[in-house]
Amino acid sequence: MELTNISLMLFGEEEAPAAVESAPDPGAEFDRLIEGDYREQYEAKTKPLRESADKYAALTPVLEQLEKRYGLSSGDAAGLQEALSKEARDREAAQADRENARQQWQAQQQSRAQAIREQWEAQAEQAKQIYPGLDLRAELRDPRFQALLCADVDVATAYQAVHLNEILPAAMAYTAKAVEGKLAGALTAASTRPGENGGGGQGAAAPKLDASKMGKAEFQALCRRIAGGEKVSFG
Repeated sequence: MELTNISLMLFGEEEAPAAVESAPDPGAEFDRLIEGDYREQYEAKTKPLRESADKYAALTPVLEQLEKRYGLSSGDAAGLQEALSKEARDREAAQADRENARQQWQAQQQSRAQAIREQWEAQAEQAKQIYPGLDLRAELRDPRFQALLCADVDVATAYQAVHLNEILPAAMAYTAKAVEGKLAGALTAASTRPGENGGGGQGAAAPKLDASKMGKAEFQALCRRIAGGEKVSFG
């Protein structure tokens, strides 16, 4: 017997229940709404999500390279973050080590420069006993003097080399006077001794010399003659 006939027998034609309608499809209803009246609202709400998805898609190749670099499995975000953090920490530590090394090197250089400066000042004080006009601060402005000191030449020798044209004439004049004084004393002493070989006569007087008017070569030749025993007289 058909279901409709049974219903009519039990309830009568007027009291028979209406046919049960099937439930609506939520997915279809949702699609209808976002494609229809609520399209603009849906687009506005989902815009940030779409932008994030686009950014992630663009970064995917980079993330894959990083995962491969650090030996991580695909999608291991926590592992990737830790690997990047460790690399940043290592980089900061290396930079700090380089900065410490640079500061230590600078301190060593400053200490070495101070020691050298003190050594130069001590040498300059000793050299002033011979060259009272020596001014270390002024001499250090001369590139020639600086170059000699940097080549491990002591201050006195460097000063002599730079000021040779000034020192040599003064030294020659001083030496000439000293030699002249000594020779004059020797000649005076010789004149007071009795004549030799029984003769009281005197030979021809030797020409008198003026050491202050001699050139360097002439003066050196005179010194060699005196060292060889020759007697000379200074006027």
